[in-house]
Amino acid sequence: VEDSNDSIMAILGGILAPIFAPLGFGKWQPVAASISGFSAKESIVSTMGVLANVAGDDAEDTMIVGAAIKAWFPTAVAAFSFLLFNLLDSPCLAAIATMAQQMQSRKWFWFAIVFQNVFAYAVSLCVYQFGTVMAGGPVGVGTIVALVVLIFMLYMLFRPDPYKHKKKTARRSVAA
Repeated sequence: VEDSNDSIMAILGGILAPIFAPLGFGKWQPVAASISGFSAKESIVSTMGVLANVAGDDAEDTMIVGAAIKAWFPTAVAAFSFLLFNLLDSPCLAAIATMAQQMQSRKWFWFAIVFQNVFAYAVSLCVYQFGTVMAGGPVGVGTIVALVVLIFMLYMLFRPDPYKHKKKTARRSVAA
C-alpha cells in the first residue's frame, strides 16, 4: 500500500495495541514490528524502518531515523520495555519449528510458547511500570498489577519445594 496506515499490519497492530499499552508501547507501529518479529527477530528493525517511512538514502542519517522512531515511545523506559519484550518473547519460526520437532508433544510445545510470551509480557510490564514510577511518574493501576506480578514471581522462585517429602528413590534393575 502507499500509506502504511492502511496496511494489514496497521489494522492488526491497532487491534493489539491496547494490550501493549501497559508496557509503554501502545501505538500500532511498535506492536506491528513485534508481530513481524515472530517470523524472524531481525525483521523487527526493517519493519520499524519501513513504518517510519525511512527511504534508503535517509537510512544513513541516524537523526532522521531516531526522530521517526522516538515518536512511538513516550520515554526511554518505554523503548527499553519494547526491547526487553522482544528479547524475551518466543523465538523466530525456525527455532519454534525445531522446538516443536524436538519436544514431540503438542501440549508441552504450546505451554513453552505461551510461557515465553507471558513471561516476556510480565517482565516488561514490571520494568516499564516500576521504571516510570522511579522516573517520577504516577502510581496507577498498572503499577499495582506489576507489583502483584512481581510478588507472584518472587513467591514462585523462592517457595519451599512442594515435592520435598514425595521424592521416590529409583529402583535398580540389577542387584549390586
